[in-house]
Amino acid sequence: LDGLVGLARAGHSLGLTRISQCEGGNNGATYAPSRSRSWKRRGPLVIIMGPPASGKTTLIPLILGGGNHAGAMTHVRPGKLFAEERAQGTPFGRRLDAFYAATHDTKPVPPHELFLPFIRAKLAAIEGGGSGWLLEKGPRAVEHYQPWKEAGIVPDKVVVLEVDPEVVVARTRGRLQDPVTGQSYNRMGNMPESEEVRKRLVQRKDDVDIRTVLERIERFKDKYGPVMDLYERDLGPLKVRRFSTSASPAEIAASINAWLDEEGEMEWGEEREGQPRGRIKK
Repeated sequence: LDGLVGLARAGHSLGLTRISQCEGGNNGATYAPSRSRSWKRRGPLVIIMGPPASGKTTLIPLILGGGNHAGAMTHVRPGKLFAEERAQGTPFGRRLDAFYAATHDTKPVPPHELFLPFIRAKLAAIEGGGSGWLLEKGPRAVEHYQPWKEAGIVPDKVVVLEVDPEVVVARTRGRLQDPVTGQSYNRMGNMPESEEVRKRLVQRKDDVDIRTVLERIERFKDKYGPVMDLYERDLGPLKVRRFSTSASPAEIAASINAWLDEEGEMEWGEEREGQPRGRIKK
């Protein structure tokens, strides 16, 4: 763990100087520094959070592939990463196994002391490769915020998805999950291409009872509301934005992408020999 924490801090140190002044003038313009022998795009660092059935699974591909940042962000889903580590029997995966074996909670969440160094190392590797990231959920409660911050997991912007309970009920009735991978799908427009995967999809037990779904929405507000307030305090109110999810996924994603591409984020142009491709707006 100590080694991972060191890597995390080193990655954070690099992350704080992601933008540097290019040599040779360029009329005072600043550029994303090269991570290798060729210039690479650096997309924004974003946390996306929202209650159950807010549409994250449907929206994330549209965000990753849309706007000026298309192809410049890497999706990071901690739960999926944890499952992969456990399946591969890595040292971190074995520590997760030990935690789950020792807990009696029905839906246990590993302590941040266990997984934050792992997540920070993953994000540092992504940034080191010249990419931005789109991280699902982030800190789950106000008491987790400071440890995340100290670990160096500091986004450029935070996307918060807000839901209408009636819309959530309709979406929830269409939600399905792959019991093998844990991936979520929805009959309303986000189904897997594989016939084999479609046949094994099941409805999540906690989606069957609508009262349970609405209670989960309220729990999200109670737990994540104070976290959003802290991000607004530290990043500034213009760096945290709430998006209604009552519109179509394409419309919602277009609004999110336009906001991510606002002044201060990357502006992409044609790559020319000897010139960087990603330019920071002044």
